[in-house]
Amino acid sequence: MVPTNNLSGEAGLRQAAQALIYEIRNLKRWPADAPATADSCWADVSQRWLPRLNGVLDALESIPPAAPVERKPNAPPPAPTDCLSLAELQALYGCLELVAAWGVAPLAGPGVRSTAQRGIVRGAALPDVARKWGARAAKLAASQPLDEAERRRRLEACAISLERVVAAPPLATVSQRFVADAVAARLASQSETSYDAWPTPWLARAARELLGGTLNDDGSVTPPPPYLSKRMGRLLGSVAARSVDAVLAEFAGPDELSARTNADAGAVERRVAAALAARPADIEERDVYVRSVAPQLYDVAARGAIQDGDATASSHATIARAALARLSDDEATWPALRSSIALGAGEAEVASTLAKLAAVSRAAHPRLCACLKTDAILRWLAGLAAFATKSKRSAYATDARSALKALVEDDGAAFVRAFLDGGKGAFASGGNGGVRFDVSKAPDDCVEGALIVLTDLAAPALAGAVFAALLEDFLRAQRDDAMPDFDKLRFVAALAEKLDGGTMEVSGSALLRTLKAVLDDASQALQRGEEDADEAGLERVALGAVLGILELGAAKRADDEEAALKALLEPLEALSSPTRRAASFAQLAVDCRARILCRGMAPQKSSQEEEDTLLAAEKSLKDPHPAERAHGVVSLTKLARAFVSKRDARNAAKIVEVDEEQEVLDWRPLARVCVKALGDDESYVFLAAAHALSAVADVIPGEVMPYLLEQFETEKREKTRRRLGEALVLSVRRRGEAAPAYAQKLGRAFAAGAANDRAERDRLACLSCLSELAPLCRDVDGWGLDALDLAMAGLDGRDDVTKRGAAFLGAALVTGAFLDAYPKETAKLCKRLKSGVEDKDEVVAGHCVRAMEALDGLLGERLTLPEDAGKSDLHRIVGGIGKASVVDDLKL
Repeated sequence: MVPTNNLSGEAGLRQAAQALIYEIRNLKRWPADAPATADSCWADVSQRWLPRLNGVLDALESIPPAAPVERKPNAPPPAPTDCLSLAELQALYGCLELVAAWGVAPLAGPGVRSTAQRGIVRGAALPDVARKWGARAAKLAASQPLDEAERRRRLEACAISLERVVAAPPLATVSQRFVADAVAARLASQSETSYDAWPTPWLARAARELLGGTLNDDGSVTPPPPYLSKRMGRLLGSVAARSVDAVLAEFAGPDELSARTNADAGAVERRVAAALAARPADIEERDVYVRSVAPQLYDVAARGAIQDGDATASSHATIARAALARLSDDEATWPALRSSIALGAGEAEVASTLAKLAAVSRAAHPRLCACLKTDAILRWLAGLAAFATKSKRSAYATDARSALKALVEDDGAAFVRAFLDGGKGAFASGGNGGVRFDVSKAPDDCVEGALIVLTDLAAPALAGAVFAALLEDFLRAQRDDAMPDFDKLRFVAALAEKLDGGTMEVSGSALLRTLKAVLDDASQALQRGEEDADEAGLERVALGAVLGILELGAAKRADDEEAALKALLEPLEALSSPTRRAASFAQLAVDCRARILCRGMAPQKSSQEEEDTLLAAEKSLKDPHPAERAHGVVSLTKLARAFVSKRDARNAAKIVEVDEEQEVLDWRPLARVCVKALGDDESYVFLAAAHALSAVADVIPGEVMPYLLEQFETEKREKTRRRLGEALVLSVRRRGEAAPAYAQKLGRAFAAGAANDRAERDRLACLSCLSELAPLCRDVDGWGLDALDLAMAGLDGRDDVTKRGAAFLGAALVTGAFLDAYPKETAKLCKRLKSGVEDKDEVVAGHCVRAMEALDGLLGERLTLPEDAGKSDLHRIVGGIGKASVVDDLKL
């Protein structure tokens, strides 16, 4: 509390304060008709108010430090010798108002007004007549030209006095409101001073007030003078270097946030971010500024991500990310930005570093990500992502994966380096439940970690880029006769297995880039004269894959895929040389080039095409190169689909007359050739044959489907029989609403094929076919019971592979058709699937969980349950709650 009487007893201070009070009281005698001229304001300030103000300041500074005084217990402390009474403080406040309004504001230029003029609550009861006279005189002074040297002298005199007020601790209660006036006077006088000892929040508030300009009576805004904006930027930079939070609190506080949402959304963030990113021109000053500001910006961005839901914290995080992005636009700031990210080792440090990187990755600014894309940061994130994923720390794993993906983007080589070129140490569990980095720990299996993280990222473009990078590295080592890296060989083998099994996808453009790497290597070997006449390795696979993509792919692809196809022309041109010893490879390359160059052109009709297609396909099946064999099968697919398209178009247009002889396609020779192609060893040949059979089935389903079923039941070769099952499933899917008409016979055949007297791979293939067939059927009489028995027997068996297939089948059998036809048997199966939810095999457990979710949704729609809102539908069913008769059968 400020004392109301003179407790200090310091005569000099009391005398100066009383003189100031006397001058303030004399304002009441101000004549109403006092004349006002351009020099009136400065004359009054310089002759009355500055001397009185300096007198008080001189007295304060002359008071020696108080000596320690012994006092009795529980006695109040004595008043400090430099303490001012309330009346003295009010008089001092009034004097400061007059110095700022009559001395600084008229001389600083348009756009600069004093603290009192900005609407701050007045601390002194100044008479209105004096205020009105001062307003008239200040307006005249601002409009009257003044010698520049004299203007600066007057401003410097005001600045010195105001700065002494701000620096005096006893005057802190009033001085903080006049910081903006002191700063404006100093900057307008174009002289230098140091603000290092001034409180940071005071300087931030002063910068906000001065940069905001002034609001005029008519509602318009006068911006600050250019010199003030320029020099204020340096001041604001020094404030930000000390405390970014202080700048954000002033320029983007709750009030500013509310104004932003109601007016121009995002304007405040952009303006403040630009101010924080304004760097000094001098190189040394710039580095010092960035090294001071960047760590604070990272912290603010991390806090915004952690305090999710706080509008102010979120706004500040947006500003911080935008400021970091602006700073990263200048590559000269990259070393400072990188050094601001300290890769933590302790639990708290690891969590802090991850929060910063994850927060920055949300914006995914290209330049900022390129700045932070260092080997050290990528290795740190890769190790943390792998450890957190394997140890089931989902929060750590999610943030680490998102940050790694943002920095790597689609750079497969960087991803490979991050995991496989690791250094010493590894992440481990901390004592407080977090994650720490242990330098002495042996690194974990980098290949396993890379594969897990790449799978969880589910980024087809990145997966393709990684595969291409590994393949290029292998080809480079092979070309240089060097020993390939063992870890990279393991990684590419595991990745190939994932891709082949369909558990990971790659984008089309990434796959084409991989093929280009192989073809580039082959063309370079050809140019070096290292071609082998019987070379049929990677080049054969790549040419066949390109031809298959062109045959089976869409006529129009995405822009990046079309660009990747065009990029293949250069190596294909070299490989299509007629002087090659491998003439068949040259012919394949010519075919691929021609198809790429002809993309988008209208096809030419050939009268002999349909007649020669079958003969050409039969001939191609004898070719030693898989690409030619696949090409022949694909031509049959196109022939069948072209016939169906023409027929459907004529029927839709109703131009076919009843008595007109309709065109007929002899499907039996086509089907025989396709069945023969199912026995091929190359996957893209027999898969093309399966799709060709489904296309042939579209011609006359009532005839082709029984034919294919007969072939399935009588085929002796296990491999061909399994693939016939796949072709049948593809065909029945295309039947749409007519699928149940074929389902009964197919179900019986597949159930018989899954019997125990068949080979294991045969049984598993039939179980898979039954799983695909079950959801398509409304009537399961005749084979549904056999399917339920097969699922139960497989789940109770000891063979892990069969158990997986049975779990997959069981999940597919949880449908309305089986529930209606065999309620008791279905209930037994559901009970067995429920127990499998905790199975040690993750694949089996996953299928069982899916089955329980399907059962929950199915019965939740059917049953009218009593009041028990606290339990889920599945819980009620498992507990036997319900009145319907079917529920009695489904008690688990």
